Amino acid sequence: MPGEFDWAQSITTAKEENLSLFTRIAVMGFVLVSAAAAPSLAAIRARVSGDDGYKIPVGPDEIKVVSYNVENLFDNKDDPGKLDATFLPIGAPSKKTECPTLKPQYRAQCFNTDWTPAKLEIKLRNLKMALEAQGPMPDLLALAEIENAAVARMFADVLGYKEILVSDGPDSRGIDVALFWRPEKLALAAHKSILVPKMTTRPVLKALFRVRAAQSRKAGGDLVVFANHWPSQAAPTPNRAAVARLVRREIDNDVKTFGPDYKAIVMGDFNSIDTEIPHPIGDVLLDPKWKHTMKDAHSLSDMSDNPMNGVMPNGTHFFSGRWNRLDKILVSPALHDGAGMEIIPASFRVVAPELITVQKGKHRIPWRCDHNADDPRRAGFSDHLPIAVKFRLPN
Repeated sequence: MPGEFDWAQSITTAKEENLSLFTRIAVMGFVLVSAAAAPSLAAIRARVSGDDGYKIPVGPDEIKVVSYNVENLFDNKDDPGKLDATFLPIGAPSKKTECPTLKPQYRAQCFNTDWTPAKLEIKLRNLKMALEAQGPMPDLLALAEIENAAVARMFADVLGYKEILVSDGPDSRGIDVALFWRPEKLALAAHKSILVPKMTTRPVLKALFRVRAAQSRKAGGDLVVFANHWPSQAAPTPNRAAVARLVRREIDNDVKTFGPDYKAIVMGDFNSIDTEIPHPIGDVLLDPKWKHTMKDAHSLSDMSDNPMNGVMPNGTHFFSGRWNRLDKILVSPALHDGAGMEIIPASFRVVAPELITVQKGKHRIPWRCDHNADDPRRAGFSDHLPIAVKFRLPN
């Protein structure tokens, strides 16, 4: 792992320091807002217990799925041909050549970000804490905004995953998508990166898994997973709609092979907001006229008896005073038909404990990463919140 950081000493120091208002402290793996001094251990325990509703236990006959945009998870090595100079150490030669070519609003960040091995390790460890807030690590984890296989492997090692896939696409900054999974319940059968024609954006990472159901992990059928990170809101709506149609065509073709019991999960950061017309998700993947129309796990949760409805935020990303559901988990009809492998809508979570959020007005919003922070108590996590849901496996 890059760099070294004494986490135990950091925790001890945080408990002893007299911290100013709104300074964050890391105690027992949790980061909390402190008042004039560090709170007592009893107070910490009381506040943390209020976040227990975000934890999702998973049984032997269930699969837990999580999607998380990890906000610029870069290694600190220069990737030739990619505009990754922002996330290199000060003094890296590429900063002199690449930073001046960026748009004016990004140049200062590029020149001033000192992305060292120690800071990378802080980010990896903090992201691990964010994912631990939803309970045991998921059986399947989709990640957006991750640079390459090297940093994906670093993160997988921190989280305890051995099995990973990373796309390799033409994005100008080099960011891709990744899948991590537990082989106890999922066995990879095939995969491919689907490039988006005429766009230098992230590919869609598609993987076919054999599901190992309960009862000594017998064969439980096939599951197709699409990991997504669609073009940002800086791009026009038709760009996102083009990716949506690409995924829809893949599903149409798959159904011809797998038949009506075709099971698919389409998840990730779709970067699509409610006001887009025509809507890249609602008018394409959730199109009621499409015979393979999908269901949105968050919307299914809204209609369920989920105890966290009204507690968890109404979105995963907060911008201009409102929540947006940029991150989604969509499921095919066969995962919501009452037979075989089945989504459990009431298990859905937008994972938003105090640990990974900050107060802004009346909202607790994602505590975004400060890539220049050299203290884990001030480094933050991501500008997105993770989402999670469970699936019941056939007996």
